[in-house]
Amino acid sequence: MTVKFSSLWVSLAFAGLIATNLAHAAEKISKIGVIAPLAGGSAADASEMVDGAKLAVDEINAAGGVAGYKLQVVVGDTQNMSVESVTSAVQRLTNDPDLNAVVTGYADYSNFEIELMAEQDMPYLLYASTDSTRAIIAPHPDKFPTVWSLNASYDAYKTAMIPVLHSLEKSGKLKLQNKKVALISTDNPYSKSIMNGLKKSFEEDGWTVTSADLLPTGEISDWRTFFVKVRQRQPGSRHQYRPEGRQRGKVSDPVSRAADQQSGLYPVCTAHSGIPKADRREGNGRHL
Repeated sequence: MTVKFSSLWVSLAFAGLIATNLAHAAEKISKIGVIAPLAGGSAADASEMVDGAKLAVDEINAAGGVAGYKLQVVVGDTQNMSVESVTSAVQRLTNDPDLNAVVTGYADYSNFEIELMAEQDMPYLLYASTDSTRAIIAPHPDKFPTVWSLNASYDAYKTAMIPVLHSLEKSGKLKLQNKKVALISTDNPYSKSIMNGLKKSFEEDGWTVTSADLLPTGEISDWRTFFVKVRQRQPGSRHQYRPEGRQRGKVSDPVSRAADQQSGLYPVCTAHSGIPKADRREGNGRHL
Protein backbone atom coordinates (compact mmCIF):
# COMPACT_ATOMS: atom_id res chain seq x y z
CA MET A 1 0.00 0.00 0.00
CA THR A 2 1.54 3.29 -1.03
CA VAL A 3 1.41 5.97 1.67
CA LYS A 4 0.55 9.40 0.23
CA PHE A 5 1.90 11.68 2.91
CA SER A 6 0.94 14.93 1.16
CA SER A 7 -2.80 14.35 1.56
CA LEU A 8 -2.23 12.64 4.89
CA TRP A 9 -0.58 15.64 6.44
CA VAL A 10 -3.26 18.06 5.28
CA SER A 11 -5.67 16.00 7.37
CA LEU A 12 -3.08 15.52 10.09
CA ALA A 13 -2.41 19.23 10.41
CA PHE A 14 -6.14 19.81 10.86
CA ALA A 15 -6.38 17.03 13.43
CA GLY A 16 -3.41 18.42 15.31
CA LEU A 17 -4.98 21.86 15.31
CA ILE A 18 -8.33 20.84 16.75
CA ALA A 19 -6.76 18.45 19.27
CA THR A 20 -4.07 20.75 20.66
CA ASN A 21 -4.35 21.22 24.39
CA LEU A 22 -4.36 24.94 25.19
CA ALA A 23 -2.70 24.22 28.53
CA HIS A 24 0.52 23.60 26.60
CA ALA A 25 0.26 26.67 24.40
CA ALA A 26 3.41 28.19 25.86
CA GLU A 27 5.47 25.24 24.65
CA LYS A 28 4.42 25.78 21.04
CA ILE A 29 5.10 22.09 20.27
CA SER A 30 2.48 19.69 19.00
CA LYS A 31 3.60 16.06 19.04
CA ILE A 32 2.47 13.69 16.33
CA GLY A 33 2.89 9.96 16.91
CA VAL A 34 3.87 7.50 14.19
CA ILE A 35 3.44 3.80 14.95
CA ALA A 36 5.15 1.30 12.67
CA PRO A 37 6.75 -2.18 12.79
CA LEU A 38 10.42 -1.15 12.72
CA ALA A 39 11.70 -4.66 13.41
CA GLY A 40 11.23 -7.85 11.44
CA GLY A 41 10.08 -8.45 7.89
CA SER A 42 8.19 -5.15 7.59
CA ALA A 43 11.06 -2.94 8.77
CA ALA A 44 11.69 -1.48 5.30
CA ASP A 45 8.07 -0.34 5.02
CA ALA A 46 8.12 1.03 8.55
CA SER A 47 11.29 3.05 7.95
CA GLU A 48 9.66 4.66 4.95
CA MET A 49 6.60 5.54 7.02
CA VAL A 50 8.72 7.26 9.65
CA ASP A 51 10.97 8.98 7.12
CA GLY A 52 7.94 10.22 5.20
CA ALA A 53 6.34 11.58 8.35
CA LYS A 54 9.53 13.38 9.35
CA LEU A 55 9.89 14.85 5.87
CA ALA A 56 6.30 16.11 5.98
CA VAL A 57 6.80 17.61 9.44
CA ASP A 58 9.99 19.36 8.29
CA GLU A 59 8.09 20.90 5.38
CA ILE A 60 5.17 21.97 7.57
CA ASN A 61 7.49 23.48 10.18
CA ALA A 62 9.52 25.27 7.52
CA ALA A 63 6.28 26.83 6.30
CA GLY A 64 5.52 28.16 9.78
CA GLY A 65 3.91 25.19 11.48
CA VAL A 66 0.23 24.96 12.41
CA ALA A 67 -1.51 27.81 14.25
CA GLY A 68 1.78 28.89 15.78
CA TYR A 69 2.82 25.38 16.78
CA LYS A 70 5.75 23.42 15.43
CA LEU A 71 5.13 19.70 14.93
CA GLN A 72 7.37 17.01 16.41
CA VAL A 73 7.36 13.35 15.40
CA VAL A 74 7.53 10.71 18.12
CA VAL A 75 7.77 7.05 17.10
CA GLY A 76 6.15 3.94 18.56
CA ASP A 77 7.71 0.70 17.37
CA THR A 78 5.21 -2.16 17.02
CA GLN A 79 8.15 -4.51 16.36
CA ASN A 80 6.87 -7.92 15.26
CA MET A 81 3.26 -6.67 15.27
CA SER A 82 2.22 -8.97 18.10
CA VAL A 83 -0.67 -7.87 20.31
CA GLU A 84 1.75 -7.15 23.13
CA SER A 85 4.12 -5.09 20.98
CA VAL A 86 1.37 -3.03 19.38
CA THR A 87 -0.40 -2.42 22.70
CA SER A 88 2.86 -1.36 24.34
CA ALA A 89 3.67 1.08 21.53
CA VAL A 90 0.19 2.61 21.66
CA GLN A 91 0.25 2.95 25.44
CA ARG A 92 3.68 4.56 25.44
CA LEU A 93 2.59 7.17 22.90
CA THR A 94 -0.84 7.91 24.32
CA ASN A 95 0.54 8.30 27.85
CA ASP A 96 2.36 11.43 26.64
CA PRO A 97 0.10 14.39 27.55
CA ASP A 98 1.60 16.43 24.69
CA LEU A 99 0.61 13.92 22.01
CA ASN A 100 -2.14 15.25 19.76
CA ALA A 101 -2.59 12.66 17.02
CA VAL A 102 -1.22 9.32 15.77
CA VAL A 103 -0.71 8.21 12.18
CA THR A 104 0.37 4.96 10.56
CA GLY A 105 0.73 3.19 7.24
CA TYR A 106 -0.02 0.04 9.17
CA ALA A 107 0.86 -0.97 12.70
CA ASP A 108 -0.24 -4.61 12.39
CA TYR A 109 -2.36 -6.71 10.06
CA SER A 110 -5.65 -6.64 11.99
CA ASN A 111 -5.88 -2.94 12.99
CA PHE A 112 -7.07 -3.91 16.48
CA GLU A 113 -5.28 -0.83 17.85
CA ILE A 114 -8.21 1.23 16.53
CA GLU A 115 -10.07 0.18 19.68
CA LEU A 116 -7.21 1.42 21.88
CA MET A 117 -7.08 4.78 20.12
CA ALA A 118 -10.83 5.26 20.50
CA GLU A 119 -10.63 4.49 24.21
CA GLN A 120 -8.05 7.28 24.57
CA ASP A 121 -10.02 9.73 22.39
CA MET A 122 -6.88 9.95 20.29
CA PRO A 123 -7.12 11.23 16.70
CA TYR A 124 -5.87 8.29 14.63
CA LEU A 125 -5.24 8.43 10.89
CA LEU A 126 -4.38 5.15 9.23
CA TYR A 127 -3.57 3.79 5.79
CA ALA A 128 -4.18 0.13 6.48
CA SER A 129 -6.40 -2.77 5.50
CA THR A 130 -9.82 -1.35 4.77
CA ASP A 131 -11.45 -4.73 5.37
CA SER A 132 -10.10 -4.87 8.91
CA THR A 133 -10.95 -1.24 9.59
CA ARG A 134 -14.48 -1.67 8.28
CA ALA A 135 -15.03 -4.82 10.32
CA ILE A 136 -14.10 -2.98 13.51
CA ILE A 137 -15.89 0.32 12.94
CA ALA A 138 -18.99 -0.55 10.90
CA PRO A 139 -20.99 -2.29 13.69
CA HIS A 140 -20.71 0.74 16.02
CA PRO A 141 -19.35 3.78 14.12
CA ASP A 142 -20.32 6.18 16.92
CA LYS A 143 -17.65 4.57 19.11
CA PHE A 144 -14.86 5.78 16.81
CA PRO A 145 -15.24 9.53 16.29
CA THR A 146 -11.46 10.09 16.34
CA VAL A 147 -10.49 7.40 13.83
CA TRP A 148 -10.05 8.17 10.12
CA SER A 149 -9.26 5.59 7.45
CA LEU A 150 -7.44 7.48 4.71
CA ASN A 151 -7.34 4.60 2.25
CA ALA A 152 -9.79 3.94 -0.52
CA SER A 153 -11.46 0.56 -0.44
CA TYR A 154 -9.30 -2.44 -1.28
CA ASP A 155 -12.30 -4.29 -2.70
CA ALA A 156 -10.97 -3.97 -6.26
CA TYR A 157 -7.99 -6.11 -5.27
CA LYS A 158 -10.47 -8.98 -5.11
CA THR A 159 -12.25 -8.35 -8.40
CA ALA A 160 -10.08 -6.36 -10.82
CA MET A 161 -7.90 -9.28 -11.94
CA ILE A 162 -10.73 -10.94 -13.92
CA PRO A 163 -11.35 -8.05 -16.36
CA VAL A 164 -7.59 -7.61 -16.77
CA LEU A 165 -7.23 -11.25 -17.80
CA HIS A 166 -10.18 -10.96 -20.19
CA SER A 167 -8.66 -7.84 -21.75
CA LEU A 168 -5.22 -9.40 -22.20
CA GLU A 169 -6.67 -12.56 -23.67
CA LYS A 170 -8.88 -10.63 -26.07
CA SER A 171 -5.93 -8.52 -27.24
CA GLY A 172 -3.84 -11.62 -27.90
CA LYS A 173 -1.20 -10.65 -25.35
CA LEU A 174 -2.10 -13.58 -23.13
CA LYS A 175 -2.95 -17.13 -24.19
CA LEU A 176 -4.36 -19.15 -21.32
CA GLN A 177 -3.90 -22.91 -21.44
CA ASN A 178 -6.99 -23.44 -19.30
CA LYS A 179 -9.12 -21.76 -16.69
CA LYS A 180 -7.25 -22.98 -13.66
CA VAL A 181 -5.61 -20.65 -11.17
CA ALA A 182 -3.30 -21.10 -8.20
CA LEU A 183 -3.59 -18.49 -5.43
CA ILE A 184 -0.87 -17.68 -2.93
CA SER A 185 -1.22 -15.56 0.19
CA THR A 186 0.86 -14.62 3.17
CA ASP A 187 -0.77 -15.91 6.34
CA ASN A 188 -2.20 -12.69 7.80
CA PRO A 189 -5.71 -11.15 7.91
CA TYR A 190 -4.99 -8.52 5.24
CA SER A 191 -3.67 -10.92 2.61
CA LYS A 192 -6.11 -13.70 3.39
CA SER A 193 -9.12 -11.41 2.93
CA ILE A 194 -7.84 -10.47 -0.52
CA MET A 195 -7.11 -14.07 -1.46
CA ASN A 196 -10.59 -15.15 -0.36
CA GLY A 197 -12.06 -12.40 -2.51
CA LEU A 198 -9.93 -13.48 -5.48
CA LYS A 199 -11.04 -17.07 -5.01
CA LYS A 200 -14.68 -16.01 -5.12
CA SER A 201 -14.14 -13.83 -8.19
CA PHE A 202 -12.30 -16.52 -10.15
CA GLU A 203 -14.87 -19.17 -9.29
CA GLU A 204 -17.76 -16.89 -10.30
CA ASP A 205 -16.00 -16.40 -13.64
CA GLY A 206 -15.86 -20.15 -14.21
CA TRP A 207 -12.30 -20.80 -13.11
CA THR A 208 -11.09 -23.76 -11.08
CA VAL A 209 -8.96 -22.70 -8.11
CA THR A 210 -6.37 -25.48 -7.94
CA SER A 211 -4.83 -24.22 -4.71
CA ALA A 212 -5.17 -21.39 -2.22
CA ASP A 213 -2.01 -21.72 -0.17
CA LEU A 214 -0.91 -19.72 2.84
CA LEU A 215 2.79 -19.00 3.23
CA PRO A 216 4.55 -17.68 6.34
CA THR A 217 5.53 -14.05 6.60
CA GLY A 218 9.21 -13.48 5.98
CA GLU A 219 11.75 -14.09 3.25
CA ILE A 220 11.49 -17.31 1.27
CA SER A 221 14.71 -17.94 -0.63
CA ASP A 222 13.84 -21.27 -2.23
CA TRP A 223 10.49 -21.49 -3.99
CA ARG A 224 11.13 -24.76 -5.85
CA THR A 225 9.11 -27.02 -3.57
CA PHE A 226 6.11 -24.75 -3.75
CA PHE A 227 6.26 -24.23 -7.52
CA VAL A 228 6.64 -27.94 -8.18
CA LYS A 229 3.36 -28.46 -6.33
CA VAL A 230 1.70 -25.66 -8.29
CA ARG A 231 2.89 -27.00 -11.65
CA GLN A 232 1.51 -30.43 -10.87
CA ARG A 233 -1.95 -28.86 -10.78
CA GLN A 234 -1.34 -27.20 -14.17
CA PRO A 235 -2.93 -23.80 -13.62
CA GLY A 236 -3.28 -21.43 -16.53
CA SER A 237 -2.64 -18.55 -14.18
CA ARG A 238 -0.95 -18.07 -10.84
CA HIS A 239 -1.74 -15.14 -8.61
CA GLN A 240 0.31 -14.30 -5.56
CA TYR A 241 -0.50 -11.66 -3.00
CA ARG A 242 1.86 -10.22 -0.43
CA PRO A 243 0.82 -8.20 2.64
CA GLU A 244 2.13 -4.77 1.76
CA GLY A 245 0.71 -5.21 -1.73
CA ARG A 246 2.79 -2.66 -3.59
CA GLN A 247 6.45 -3.60 -4.13
CA ARG A 248 7.13 -5.58 -7.24
CA GLY A 249 9.39 -8.60 -7.06
CA LYS A 250 10.66 -11.53 -9.00
CA VAL A 251 11.06 -15.24 -8.59
CA SER A 252 14.71 -15.27 -7.58
CA ASP A 253 15.34 -18.95 -8.25
CA PRO A 254 16.63 -19.46 -11.84
CA VAL A 255 15.54 -23.10 -11.75
CA SER A 256 11.94 -22.04 -11.14
CA ARG A 257 12.12 -19.38 -13.84
CA ALA A 258 13.46 -21.84 -16.40
CA ALA A 259 10.85 -24.43 -15.49
CA ASP A 260 8.12 -21.80 -15.82
CA GLN A 261 9.29 -20.93 -19.32
CA GLN A 262 9.44 -24.57 -20.35
CA SER A 263 6.02 -25.39 -18.97
CA GLY A 264 4.39 -22.31 -20.46
CA LEU A 265 2.75 -21.28 -17.18
CA TYR A 266 1.95 -17.60 -16.94
CA PRO A 267 2.39 -16.11 -13.47
CA VAL A 268 -0.14 -13.32 -13.17
CA CYS A 269 1.80 -11.80 -10.31
CA THR A 270 4.97 -12.95 -8.62
CA ALA A 271 5.36 -10.66 -5.64
CA HIS A 272 5.48 -11.79 -2.04
CA SER A 273 6.79 -10.58 1.30
CA GLY A 274 9.14 -13.57 1.29
CA ILE A 275 11.10 -12.42 -1.76
CA PRO A 276 14.57 -11.22 -0.71
CA LYS A 277 14.84 -7.43 -0.52
CA ALA A 278 17.52 -7.24 -3.21
CA ASP A 279 15.20 -9.00 -5.65
CA ARG A 280 12.26 -6.79 -4.72
CA ARG A 281 14.31 -3.65 -5.33
CA GLU A 282 15.28 -4.82 -8.81
CA GLY A 283 11.60 -5.03 -9.62
CA ASN A 284 12.01 -7.25 -12.65
CA GLY A 285 10.18 -10.43 -13.45
CA ARG A 286 6.80 -10.89 -15.06
CA HIS A 287 3.94 -8.80 -13.76
CA LEU A 288 0.58 -7.40 -14.65
